[in-house]
Amino acid sequence: MNSVSYVLSSYQLLEYPSIINHYLFVDPVFGSAIVYPDTATGSIFSETTGSFVYPATADGGLFFPWGYPIYNTTLSVDLGIFKGITTLTINPSAIDDRYYAVIKILYDFEGDYNITNIEKGIVQNVLSNNVAVLDPGSPKETIVSHIFTPKSLESTTYYPTITVVNGNLSLNVFNLKLTLLPDTIFKFDDFHLINTSQLTRSVDKAPKSIEVFEIDTDGTSYVSNFLLLSATSSQTVSSNNIVFTPTPTPSITPTVTPTPTVTPSATPTPTPTPSVTPSVPVPNEFLFDRFSFIGKVSEPFLTYLNAAVDRWETYIRMNPEYRDMLIAILPSFNGIELNNYSLYNDPASNTIASCGIFNFYYVTQPSRVDYGTIAFNLSINNRYPAFSAQDWINVLSHELGHALGIGIYWSSSFTSYYPQDYFLTSTYYPLVSTAYDNILGAAKPKIALENTGGSGTSSAHWENDFRSASAPGSLGYSYPGLSNELMVGYFYSGLNLTLSDLSIKTLVQFGGYEEKTPGANEGAPGLVNSLQTSLEAQESITRFGNCSCPHVNGEPHALIGYYPESNEIVINLQQ
Repeated sequence: MNSVSYVLSSYQLLEYPSIINHYLFVDPVFGSAIVYPDTATGSIFSETTGSFVYPATADGGLFFPWGYPIYNTTLSVDLGIFKGITTLTINPSAIDDRYYAVIKILYDFEGDYNITNIEKGIVQNVLSNNVAVLDPGSPKETIVSHIFTPKSLESTTYYPTITVVNGNLSLNVFNLKLTLLPDTIFKFDDFHLINTSQLTRSVDKAPKSIEVFEIDTDGTSYVSNFLLLSATSSQTVSSNNIVFTPTPTPSITPTVTPTPTVTPSATPTPTPTPSVTPSVPVPNEFLFDRFSFIGKVSEPFLTYLNAAVDRWETYIRMNPEYRDMLIAILPSFNGIELNNYSLYNDPASNTIASCGIFNFYYVTQPSRVDYGTIAFNLSINNRYPAFSAQDWINVLSHELGHALGIGIYWSSSFTSYYPQDYFLTSTYYPLVSTAYDNILGAAKPKIALENTGGSGTSSAHWENDFRSASAPGSLGYSYPGLSNELMVGYFYSGLNLTLSDLSIKTLVQFGGYEEKTPGANEGAPGLVNSLQTSLEAQESITRFGNCSCPHVNGEPHALIGYYPESNEIVINLQQ
């Protein structure tokens, strides 16, 4: 457990009470103005009017409240970044009490108003050498500690506030900031280097060297000979920057290898249909591992799935820097892998297909967390024999959009900026907002998401219906629907879906991907400008839910995490 200490320090100004206008009394604590009426000064009987009057000088100006200046101070302090559970200890001994005693100190550690109140004692009788001594005590003599715990895969930032109330009712406010990174289960304090190699890769950027270290550890029954990556070629290898996080499960044996994904062997013609033979991808261009489809996906869906991959790979590729990291850690990595596939027939269900992320990586940046997919799961409901080949290519292109993270990486499982009232807030997704506004031809404060369907449809797709200005969360703006964008939530046979700049920029926003050709896309989708023309209003068309379902075969699993600020890579083999 980490620990950090901070000493509170202040300086008191000695000010004497002063007379202020008797009409205006400024409360020394809250500063609120209280105007006294003339009647407060007494009255004089007027012989002229035969009644009492209340002039300001009725009491000779002798009534007035006393007041004194109040000087409040505020200090903001960033305590820094720490990894794992951290104890913060506050020592208030340097608080100035030369002129006014400290009445109380209020500690609000987690901003939840669960306040620790240390108050001045009334008067305590203390025996010193059998002599009674009056000792009032002081809050500045009490040291207070609080334990902070990281609460997410991302960095967790706390803002403790400490308020010192002095005897003259002036305040010293300390606004602290404490950032925590997730801890690991095991830290390698004892290891020896087996092998080291240097990779020089040049992908769209200047050549970059990456040091890869193979290490062996003693005392752990879960891992041996695992590859770990140092952030830069000049980084010194030490126990402080090599961290591993295995989660014990019965399925993990003492000889887990560094290549949990077995690359299927394939011949130049894996299927009788030449059009579906996966070609070896150019190293800096691959997005999906087509070889992982072989032996899992049968025809004709194998052909449709490869065509869907072609569609995405025309416009999107992996972030080269993060791809290099994955290859260094997982040498067999050849693109996003299909982990599990199922084909079923359920006439009672309107779901066409479902896709979910199996495992992913994340990279913490100073103001964001970047995400990218390592493996995904896919299931297809083969109950639609009338679907054409193009229909299925549209459907599977849509599902691969979910595999890449659309509808998933913006959910509450991954970010604090998740949808509210079926909207994304434009401020948090600037690239997405710009693409959305360009399609609509007008600036909007939010981005409308699907507001119907189950948990795998609502808030996980673009809205295909018109959203009025009176809708909850609309902020008084109306939002046209996107009738045929690739990532809308509903589909029917013959609907021509368009992979627009909106979906492409969303992946770039996630950080794990980048555009091959900036600005290239399949065009803009159609707009639905009234409820009467929306897909849902056309009762003659049967709507089919096209569910993203991030829980296909379980919750997404963080396989690799990289923290550039602390130069650590965390690897979790739990599957």
